[in-house]
Amino acid sequence: MWRTKAMEDLLEYRFKDKTLPLSALNLPGRLTSIKDNTGLAQVGKAVMELFLITDGYDKDMDPENINTLLTYILDNSKLADVGTKKGLGRCMMGMQSGTTSLTPLYTARTVQALMGAVYIDSDGDLEKLHEAMMAIGLLPKPGAQLPV
Repeated sequence: MWRTKAMEDLLEYRFKDKTLPLSALNLPGRLTSIKDNTGLAQVGKAVMELFLITDGYDKDMDPENINTLLTYILDNSKLADVGTKKGLGRCMMGMQSGTTSLTPLYTARTVQALMGAVYIDSDGDLEKLHEAMMAIGLLPKPGAQLPV
């Protein structure tokens, strides 16, 4: 359960269902009773888009600027970079012994899955999702310059 605690600390969120972060860290193809992160990654991708679009709409942002923001924040290379900098590789489960490194796509999907886990565990609370996105470093700090 050290992985769950590590993710709770990283995301500044306490999971009610302690298996959700484990599922988010479980790469596809691993034979275990814990679901892999594919479904949670799909949820995470969708709800991060929902949050950013809704937030932009509420702030009367131009749709083009919202699209730029989506690309800037949710690009797989950015997600992978954030995950790598936060040390997700040491927590991810399912890497074969002998593999040299995690692929960026696995890391990006794990970040998406963690956001999906927060969303599901919080009963769809977009504010909790926002806080987790801030905690992991996906969103710029308040007052930071955005690319839009």
